[in-house]
Amino acid sequence: MAPRRAPDLPGGRTRHFRSIYYLLKKIEATRVALITLITLLLALMLYGLLNVETLTHGILMGTAVILLGLVCFQYGDFCLMRLRRILFRA
Repeated sequence: MAPRRAPDLPGGRTRHFRSIYYLLKKIEATRVALITLITLLLALMLYGLLNVETLTHGILMGTAVILLGLVCFQYGDFCLMRLRRILFRA
């Protein structure tokens, strides 16, 4: 028996396109591109929680690496400035 697919919501793709286009006008394109990574992590966590599946060590390590990359991208400049201030205070 083939798995059933959830029906598409009316206008779902159009809403998605319009929301991405709106975000591109308001936010930098590199930040909008991060949405794909955040969506992937959210889907992975929901999969583990809702399907009561065990997430392997490799999946959790990969998730941690992606999260670390997102944090470095978001707060990297701020952290580097503070680290330089601490190290070169003398």
